[in-house]
Amino acid sequence: MGLDYVVLSPTELIICREEAKPLIEKILNLLLRGGALGYLELERSLYRGSVEDFNISTDKRRVNPVSAKAIMSNCGVLLTSDEYKVLCTAYSDAAGFLVDEFLSPVCPLGHLTESDRRMLEAMVEECNNDQGLIPLEQLVSALEVGLTDNDPQGAPETPFIASTLMELQTAFSEVRYPNGMVPTRDVMNFFASVLLNAVDADDVLIGRIAKVKLSPLRAPEKESTSAFPTGLTVAARQERGFDYYLECDRKDEWLRGRKEAPAGPMYKRFLPGYTGHLPTFRSKFGRSFHPIEESLPQLTQPKRQLEPMPTDRYGPGVELKVNRMNRHSFKLA
Repeated sequence: MGLDYVVLSPTELIICREEAKPLIEKILNLLLRGGALGYLELERSLYRGSVEDFNISTDKRRVNPVSAKAIMSNCGVLLTSDEYKVLCTAYSDAAGFLVDEFLSPVCPLGHLTESDRRMLEAMVEECNNDQGLIPLEQLVSALEVGLTDNDPQGAPETPFIASTLMELQTAFSEVRYPNGMVPTRDVMNFFASVLLNAVDADDVLIGRIAKVKLSPLRAPEKESTSAFPTGLTVAARQERGFDYYLECDRKDEWLRGRKEAPAGPMYKRFLPGYTGHLPTFRSKFGRSFHPIEESLPQLTQPKRQLEPMPTDRYGPGVELKVNRMNRHSFKLA
């Protein structure tokens, strides 16, 4: 896949995205082959990948095009090199691959009929569905009760409903949502994928989904409404040596250049009078060293007096004769 970015005008960008619509349909079909969890996993992986590049821009989520290709491959979306090139041309700018603009046409919720979309929106009583959060336990219990509720007319339990219940346990678990809150949009996208995978519009499933009513909590204004990690922590994280190789790769050198370390500390420690960081016993061996021994190892002990040196220690003395040749030799030395 060529990583060279092509500058497009607004008209050319619209035409390029129109030409990429069959490719978007292919990506959605590949995601639906993985079940209702396919789109949710792709969205979650792309959001995690965009956390590393959050310092580029705060208005749009972006991810490295090379990382986007690896993420889509892990989610079951295998495309040719030409298809990746068309996709990156349509949904990339000078800073990287645009995550939100790519997920908007791939979202299963936008491929439903108007009646099915209104039915899913009726599941949530809040008007602003994107800002709602549902407690995980309340969501799972309500969906299990609604989907397993036997029809009064004696409708049998279909295999598709049984598989939907299994996917429900996998999609909405504490592993995926450790904070215990699920965004409403994830629930709607899950059931949109279920309806798109339904064979001949399973009437039993649609009837049971229509009976489910959820009341999500309003998301707090000061906290993030997304269930994905935002990359910001309460306290500064202490970096360790091997974390550099886990978090920093060289895939984006083509975009921002190589991360170089400052050259100052390399040579400043050898300059006379430099008062920066110098190795000490404590920094080298830890805090097990006694503080007095570290700071004053020899000054607390009295200086040992040496015995007077005898005059013939190195042999008999030599009597120097002052003459012209000795004067010349001493000056030359």
